[in-house]
Amino acid sequence: MMGRRSFLCVLGTGVVLPLISDRDGPNRPGDRRVHLIDVYIAGFRYYEGVKPEVARSLRAGDDVILRREPENAYDEKAVEVYTRSGLKLGYLPRGDNTVVASLADQDIDLRAELCFLDSGAGFREWPGVRVYQLI
Repeated sequence: MMGRRSFLCVLGTGVVLPLISDRDGPNRPGDRRVHLIDVYIAGFRYYEGVKPEVARSLRAGDDVILRREPENAYDEKAVEVYTRSGLKLGYLPRGDNTVVASLADQDIDLRAELCFLDSGAGFREWPGVRVYQLI
């Protein structure tokens, strides 16, 4: 039986590059996405994404940048979510960020995009982010 550490090592053997989706350019042909998690963005209402002009510009499928924030006073596994233009949208939820933070700490190439976006409804539900590894 494969333990957690072995699984993470196997998962990380594909690509070893810096964190996360701030690299320019399209995915290479033949790249495969390994889906990790779909979650709502925590703290969205406290950051730039809630501003009407920013909210109108967000689209499902837009690439976002994830940044590891190990010095966060509230969550040592904190992972911030930014637009490609550098606007902070919030965080991956504390209860769901452990695997992503661990992979990021190992310099695994992770990517993320906006998903289940409901901007037309005035964000009755916060937008979500889909995180995956590109191998």
